Amino acid sequence: MKTKRSAVDWFLTGLLAVASVLYVYPIFMILINSLKQERAIGTATVFELPTGDTFAGLENFVNAVASKGFMESLFYSTFITITSSLSMSPAILMAWAIAWDDSIAGMIPSILDKYSNASTASSSVALTYSALPISCR
Repeated sequence: MKTKRSAVDWFLTGLLAVASVLYVYPIFMILINSLKQERAIGTATVFELPTGDTFAGLENFVNAVASKGFMESLFYSTFITITSSLSMSPAILMAWAIAWDDSIAGMIPSILDKYSNASTASSSVALTYSALPISCR
């Protein structure tokens, strides 16, 4: 039984490894193409590594930051992200307060309530309960 479980574990590990590579590959491809000159990026050469003739180095990044309004866009993106996060905080706190207020005991039920101990039951219930049928008592 242990070898079967081990084989399943290896299969799942391999499957997740392949899924991880497929998930990360587009990011890798964008990074490789960002190091090429613009004339070297086309449908036929998109999967090729940059060569000495097509390598642009960091000049594409410098050009993007300097002339394309990157810093302004970065500022606006950061501002919108922080503003929207801060505007959601009161809503999250209000939802928590409503759940707390509407709960039975004045507190949000816990997962631990599912695993209550028999020793915490009331004495009337604890004394009258029996697992044996009445005829066997």
